[in-house]
Amino acid sequence: MLAGVRITSDRPLPELPVGGEYDLDVDVRFVAERDAATGARAGPPAAGTRPDDTYALPASTRQRGWIHANGREVVITEPPGGCADVAAALRGVVPFASALQGRVILHASAVACPEGIHAFVGASGVGKSTLAKHLGARGWPIVADDLTPCRIEGATVRVPLPAALGEAVACPGLRAIHFLSRSQRIARVQHDALAAPVAIRELLWHGFSDLDAPDLWAKHFVACADIARRVPSYALVVPDERGRVAEIADAVRDVLTASGLSPAAR
Repeated sequence: MLAGVRITSDRPLPELPVGGEYDLDVDVRFVAERDAATGARAGPPAAGTRPDDTYALPASTRQRGWIHANGREVVITEPPGGCADVAAALRGVVPFASALQGRVILHASAVACPEGIHAFVGASGVGKSTLAKHLGARGWPIVADDLTPCRIEGATVRVPLPAALGEAVACPGLRAIHFLSRSQRIARVQHDALAAPVAIRELLWHGFSDLDAPDLWAKHFVACADIARRVPSYALVVPDERGRVAEIADAVRDVLTASGLSPAAR
């Protein structure tokens, strides 16, 4: 299970969670670039002569291989010596498989409070997971780490929950999206509302739509626009001071509470 997706693979996946809500299935196969014993190629090649109705995996995944146009089959070509981190490889390709199946996965960590789920979108290394971890320790359970699935249901954007939460968390859906960044020029947390067009741009910028597929870009744009219209978005800028992480997490919680996005801590 990963981000609302049930994964089947020819490799053991002990690092990934087991159970929880899902609405998509993806089969991932790993093939050796060359068979170590004979030197012959094993399995389908990753690029150039890949099968019809497939797309090459984008450079951003840091993997070579292909993904079927239906989003249900992925082949990853391993370098000599094998794939060093199977879980990381899957995290890289699953969002694209999801997009081809008509779903959106945000590059975000997320936590839950009684009012709903808060997603923190941002570039790799900006501190999404660290912030979620500290908010989790303060009573807001972690819903997603780095990948947050979004499912539009009427006026609500829902997030499939992992098995660890299950029925323990009852929330109406995605409460807010916060585009996280750090700055050395500020001493306090800044939290400013974004207009829908700006939110759409940020969702696209941080999204997973760089497959060489124009029709997918169009669908992804529409999905981002639907999310931006339903969920309030904010620019969340925090001080770039690693030694103040716990203090900054407290400040973020206080800002969300003061803004009415979350209930006061009990």
